[in-house]
Amino acid sequence: MAKKLIVVILGLVFSTLTFVAPVLAVTVDSVTMIEQAKEYDKKIIIYEGEVIGDVMRRGTFAWVNVSDGSNAMGIWLSITDAAKIQYRGGYHYKGDTIRVTGVFHRACPEHGGDMDIHGERVEILKLGVKRSIALDNKYIYLSIILSFLACIFAYVGKKRQ
Repeated sequence: MAKKLIVVILGLVFSTLTFVAPVLAVTVDSVTMIEQAKEYDKKIIIYEGEVIGDVMRRGTFAWVNVSDGSNAMGIWLSITDAAKIQYRGGYHYKGDTIRVTGVFHRACPEHGGDMDIHGERVEILKLGVKRSIALDNKYIYLSIILSFLACIFAYVGKKRQ
């Protein structure tokens, strides 16, 4: 009877921690994380930014790079959380904006001493979008003129030889 009571109490404590931990976490930007790495080391933090680059799968986990506009931070996520990401930032797309709650490591022993965040909870704040990049006509004309000049100089150089 006493063992069952202990198991029930421990179960309640652990299930409560999953709801309380995000409340105890503080939102931190990348500059603060880098400059005050010792202070935030092994603490639960919240980090928000745009997903950039590829989602790099590693078994049941994945690496995701998230940029807050100043720096990019490597996030170690479960493959389930990584699957929530629809758009990754690059030339043609603006990536999803996500909020990651997880443990910050200034020198992660599990990942070769790199600075990273082990994400425990991921929320999609805003879906990414396809970028429409308009060409500026002045650059098109400039490239045609420069190509034409390069051909003339190559022709004159060849005639001199």
